[in-house]
Formats: sequence, C-alpha cells, structure tokens
Amino acid sequence: MCTKILLLSGLFTHFGSGYAIASDLETYVERLRRHPEVRQFYAQKNRFDEMSEAELALPDPQIHVGIDNMFFDDPGYNRLISPTKSIGFIQNVPSIFFRKAESSKKKILSRHQELSGRYMLKRLEARLVSHVANYKKIKILEGLAEQQLVYYELMESELKGQLASGRPVYALFFEVDVDRMEIEQRLNKLEYEMISTEEELKWLVGEVPQIESLNNSNLYWDQKESSLFPIKIAKEVLKSTYSDLKIVEASSSPNFSIQATYKIREFEQKSRDYDWFNIQASVSVPIWYKKNQEPRLRAARFDKQNATLIYERTCQDWLKQMSILQANYQNVTKDIQLLKEKKASRKEVTETANRNYEAGLISLTSVLIAQIVELSIESQIQTKRSTQISLSAEFNSHLIGESIDDIN
Repeated sequence: MCTKILLLSGLFTHFGSGYAIASDLETYVERLRRHPEVRQFYAQKNRFDEMSEAELALPDPQIHVGIDNMFFDDPGYNRLISPTKSIGFIQNVPSIFFRKAESSKKKILSRHQELSGRYMLKRLEARLVSHVANYKKIKILEGLAEQQLVYYELMESELKGQLASGRPVYALFFEVDVDRMEIEQRLNKLEYEMISTEEELKWLVGEVPQIESLNNSNLYWDQKESSLFPIKIAKEVLKSTYSDLKIVEASSSPNFSIQATYKIREFEQKSRDYDWFNIQASVSVPIWYKKNQEPRLRAARFDKQNATLIYERTCQDWLKQMSILQANYQNVTKDIQLLKEKKASRKEVTETANRNYEAGLISLTSVLIAQIVELSIESQIQTKRSTQISLSAEFNSHLIGESIDDIN
C-alpha cells in the first residue's frame, strides 16, 4: 500500500512541476499583433487618416473649350458677328467649415479604429491565456482521471475477492462500476475539449503554445470610466455623433465658385471687337434653409441626444460588468482556498486509512476510496484555477493599462 501512496504523491508532484518551455507569453502576444482580427482595424485607421487629409482639399477644377457665335446657315461667316474660340475653367470652393467638419469626423473615426484594434489585441490575448489555462487543466484532469481508473480497477478486484469470500458488497460493487463509467465518460469529454482547445490556439497563434506559467494577479482598477476600453471606444462613437451635428451645421455655410473664360475673335476684320476675358464669382445662398438645413439640424440634435443616452447606458453596463467579474473572481478564489483546506484534511484521512490498512484494521477498499476522493478534490482545484486565470485575463483585457495617447 505504501507503493500506492507514493504513486499518488508522485502524480501530484508531476502536475505541480509545469510543462516544458517552448516560449513565453510575450512571444505569442507579438504574433497576435499580426492577427487579421487586429490588423483589419489598423487598415481602417490608415484609411480614415488618408480620407481626413483628402476632405480638406478642393475638388478638381473643370476646364472647358468651345466656339461661340457659329451659325449653321452661314458656313462662310459672312455675318458681322464673328465666331470666337473660348477656353476657361471653373473652380468650385466648398465651405471651409464643412470641409473641416468632415475632416474632423474622419480623424475621430480613425481614433475609434485605433482604440478598437488595441482592444481587440487585448481580447485576443485574454482568449489565448484562457485557452492555454484550459489546455493545462485538461492535461491535468486527464492524468487525475486515469489514476482514478487505476484505483477503481484495484477496488473492483478487491470487491470481487470479498464477494468470492461471501461478503455482501454487491451495492458497493455496482456503485464502483457506475463511478468508473462516469470517469470514462469524463475522459471522452476531455478529449473533445482538448481538440477544441487546440484548434482555438492554432487559430490564435498558429500552434499549441507550451507556456511555463501564466500570471494571475488580483483584480484591481481605479473605478474610473476612462480606464476601460469599451467606454473609451463608446466615447469615440459619441464624438462621431457630435461631429455629424457639426457637419450639418456647416452645411448651411456658403459654397463658392470661380469661373474664368478667355475668348479669341476668329475674324477680327469683320468686327471692331478684339479678344476678351470673362471672370465670374458665385456664392450659394441658403434660401431654402427652413425646409432643408433646419430640419436636418433638428434631426442631428436628436441623434446627438440619443447617442449621449446610449453612452451613459454603456458606462453603467460596464461598471456593473466589471464589478460582477471582480465578485466572480473573489468567489472562485475563496472556493480554491476552501478546496485546498479540504484537500489537506482529506490527505490526513488518507494517511490514517493507510496506517489502519497496514495494521489490518480496515480493508483496501476504504484506502482506495479515500485516495479517489483526494483526486476528485484536486480535479476541482485545477478546474477552479483555470477559471480564476480566465477571469483575471477577461477582467484585465477591458483595462487600458496605460495612457491611451501612447498607443501607436
């Protein structure tokens, strides 16, 4: 029996020693920076940066050429009015206030994409940590379940011997058979979870990482709304709505146009006129302001009001969600502590049962049951630890962590 106890102790030692080091977490975070889910946001950011610059530029001028005073019924040009050739241009000048408003909105949209890209990187990092923790947990649970099956086989052999000797242990024998079937089903489920987790990891970083350890710190934040990515991103959406209002306000600003034409007299001898030059300037007048711009302005103000309410609700929702994550983390942490205390208590029971078995006071079945229970407690601890790491990663993924102006 001492051999069996040492086997159990060695099993725990193996689980506590960690895994072979293939690389650290930072290496995989660098890979995540190149993930399409992240890069798409920065591609959009660059797009809006270019559009912001383009919005300030003037539209291309229009060049026109033509012939004036050409009569179809006088191909010989015998009339006094001589035909003229003309060349000129038209340059439209949209309102500078409107162009600046459009450019400002593109800058806000660029900022929004930048923040979303940074947030996506942290979310993918949290998923990576969660899946790595789950991968480690599955490996450990598989080992624990296989060891439980070994103990159940030993118990089954022991019970068969007792049945052969005439002892009425049928109920315990069938109970062991049911419990062993549950362990086998658990192993099948773990096999599926392993495949699913490996595929998720490959989708994230292209392979199954073998990370030595995962950091798991206590959850803390300064309770400021500006510290959360979702709220910061929601604020950029709110700014975008404000910029829409500015665009509508600027739409009633005057637009200008400049037109110049140079005309060349074809037959100057038929007329005392010579070449001449025309120039015109025009400006738009918001005559239909009451029917056009004013309703649009009212609609934009209602849109701004609605966006403000959505932003306030988003702030409330995320403050609540962060508090729930903190409470859940603390609950899991307390569960782990209770399970550790229970495991220490069960270990004393197992050692006592082992001594009593060696003294011939109890059967081997009692010792095996104690060891199986100890393994079950260890399984619960490993499951809770995985959940704790996932909650920590989830919580920290929503935090900006540094000045948002430092984001490149």
